[in-house]
Amino acid sequence: MKNDIYYKTWGYDKTYVSFFKVIKETEFFITFKPMDKVKIKNTPQDGLVIPSETETEHETFKVKKKKYMSYHVWDGTPQEENYNYTYQGI
Repeated sequence: MKNDIYYKTWGYDKTYVSFFKVIKETEFFITFKPMDKVKIKNTPQDGLVIPSETETEHETFKVKKKKYMSYHVWDGTPQEENYNYTYQGI
């Protein structure tokens, strides 16, 4: 599991993707390090992103194994982000 790359999608009215590398695994915790991302396709409404190979200065963080279910193993497929803000107002 060490050095595996995981991703997580987040956002309310837009979809963003964050990538993380596994630094350490213990019986109860997984230590992740955030990774930068590279846009390989970008339009005003959406884009495809992959994790950057460049080392970053991001701080590591621990997640309990029981609570990391919102993180998904990255299979090498570019992930889609959506920047289209659809709120029309009243």
